[in-house]
Amino acid sequence: MKKRLLSITLLMMSFTVAHSQINITRADMPCPAANCGLDSVLLTTVPPIQNTIDVNTTGPSSLWNILPLVNGVTSYQKFYPVNMTPIDFQIAFFGSDYAQPLLGNQTLAGLPITDAYEFYNYSNNSSRLEIKGFAAHMSLQGIPFPLLGLYSNPDVLYRFPLNFGDTDSSSSSYSVSVPPNTPFATITRTQKRVNLVDGWGSLTTPAGTFDVLRVRSDIDRVDSIITPISPMGVPTHIIEYKWLSNGLKIPALQVTGNVAANNYTQSLITFWGEDPLSIVTQQSTESENILVYPNPAITNAQIKFEMQKNAPVEIAVYDVLGKQVAHFHFLNRPAGVYHETLPTSQLPQGTYFVKCIVGDKISFTSFQKM
Repeated sequence: MKKRLLSITLLMMSFTVAHSQINITRADMPCPAANCGLDSVLLTTVPPIQNTIDVNTTGPSSLWNILPLVNGVTSYQKFYPVNMTPIDFQIAFFGSDYAQPLLGNQTLAGLPITDAYEFYNYSNNSSRLEIKGFAAHMSLQGIPFPLLGLYSNPDVLYRFPLNFGDTDSSSSSYSVSVPPNTPFATITRTQKRVNLVDGWGSLTTPAGTFDVLRVRSDIDRVDSIITPISPMGVPTHIIEYKWLSNGLKIPALQVTGNVAANNYTQSLITFWGEDPLSIVTQQSTESENILVYPNPAITNAQIKFEMQKNAPVEIAVYDVLGKQVAHFHFLNRPAGVYHETLPTSQLPQGTYFVKCIVGDKISFTSFQKM
């Protein structure tokens, strides 16, 4: 009888440890470069059309399991010091703690933008993490100019420490003239964010199992384009679900979607990939345009590429069937020869092909994974 009671007690203790309630502090968020160097976190994006995450499970001691997921694309989520962004951005967002590049094909008011960043700041007493605004470059008739969307009041993402049941809200807005000197339009945004820590428990993803807090953010937003002809505003109701775990810097899982006609449609699903990786960049005197080494690769490989001018770099990895298995994007590197880490340790054995796009140049190579 005593042995049985002991077994039950140990089982209850192990359950408590495995599914203990955590809290989230600033130490679990990206670190400003002045204190700890550049942060880089591997994450995977999966297409919502093929993956639906159950976001309705909530409350204490919840269990979330998102396995299996299909067709994930791996990339790096990077955090830069403000002094690594364009100089006109640095002036507008002086004092912010770090910037995050917004990758992909970005547009604003239907016009393409480049060098897009969001700027983040920790309050003086580290009680919250907030978005100060965004900046980008836009060209009209070949003339580039900066777009500086500085929020009148910061968009507050988290108030620390985060605990189950916490709630808060913030209201923010910005107004941007296009172009700045003789504007033909004004782009505005007004929004209100309401955050609620609505659950805690255990989350299982392809990267492992984590103790998490679940944060739901309801964002009511109106984006408007005001011209001499007529103003046009587009209201949206966005819901972000974030499962936060200690030390990951980004959510272990994030689901973002829109609410229309009382229906929630998921538009973005990402999850944390593995331990934060340090991407080492160094100059070299070698002359090859693109090289993957060691080849064959046993764990992670290195890729070396040469740049003749300042340009963005895009690297894609494909298997023998032509399926893209990894994707990386590095913004506006100066001329030189660079070495970057390719996290190939998770790839199965086989032959892989690498496409490297540097500005308007495309290079190909291949390597073996053992």
